[in-house]
Amino acid sequence: MSVIEEKGTVSFKRAAIDLFKGIINFTGRTTRAGFWYGQIVLALMLSVVAGALWLVVRNNEWYMIDPSWPLLAAVLAISIIFVLFEVTLLVRRLRDVGLSNLSLWLFYSLSLLFIILSLISNLYVVHLIQSWFGIFAFLCMLLPTNSLTTRCHTKDYLRFFAPRTAAMTLPIISEKGKVGFKQAWGHFLKGYAVIAGRTTRAGFWWPLSLITLVIVAIGFGVYTCAINAVTTLDYTFNILMMTALSYLGGFITFIIYIPVAMMYVRRLRDVGFSNKGIIIFEAFVLLFKFAGAVCNDYLLYVPGVVCNALPIFVIIIMMLLPTNYLLKLNISWIKKLTR
Repeated sequence: MSVIEEKGTVSFKRAAIDLFKGIINFTGRTTRAGFWYGQIVLALMLSVVAGALWLVVRNNEWYMIDPSWPLLAAVLAISIIFVLFEVTLLVRRLRDVGLSNLSLWLFYSLSLLFIILSLISNLYVVHLIQSWFGIFAFLCMLLPTNSLTTRCHTKDYLRFFAPRTAAMTLPIISEKGKVGFKQAWGHFLKGYAVIAGRTTRAGFWWPLSLITLVIVAIGFGVYTCAINAVTTLDYTFNILMMTALSYLGGFITFIIYIPVAMMYVRRLRDVGFSNKGIIIFEAFVLLFKFAGAVCNDYLLYVPGVVCNALPIFVIIIMMLLPTNYLLKLNISWIKKLTR
């Protein structure tokens, strides 16, 4: 079995060939372009298969009443094939980003565990953790090659991340000094999936402030349309406008989620956190969110609000700190989190 090793610029044709060659191949790497070209191929294939099955069912209406085993077997086989395509493609993509084989085993084992738990449990905390795995996978799909590799070649790091060599080149956003509105937006758009580098306080708040104003304006528009739909005779127009604005707000939130997350990580690094410190800091944030979800499941609303609000408050404080502020603090436990 040949290893799928994509490097550099990957064409649509090359990605399609690698997709079919690697249907049961978990080795090798798939670049960002190779992954998304593969998703397009799978979407086209799924459309054709779904259309063919629809024609079969439409021309044989008795299938709707008494499904035959051949049809069910065909649907099951097709589902397994598509799952294999997706799983092998994502494994190679995660390895290309910089995760080790141990990290891949942990990711898939825990993902499968929480998928099963979510099917048999209605606890909010289970669905929350399952969503974290989905968000992490989606982030990795967008990151450039070798983004999660590490320069620290200690045993603990190399268990989870691939080592970064001198030959590896990564896109980087490195802000210093005074950053204006235009420069901040340029870095925000350019660094939509760039986790390396630093973002200053001004570089973080310029884009975020404008995005917040836009989302608040859309929310106000939705509220106004909802009120007008009740108090005026033009019900249909206001409902249509409310629906359109709601979808617009959701779309904007979706497309800016990744660049804001990348900018947030770069801002933590600019404040003074090391990569290890960022991981520990985020672990505590997720721990508090987990505790808040558990409190909500057991109707402990006040502790739940505290656990959910506290990490948000701490994050806002961190985003307001000047460059290298943590490096100036002579506190032993903070020094362990900084460069």
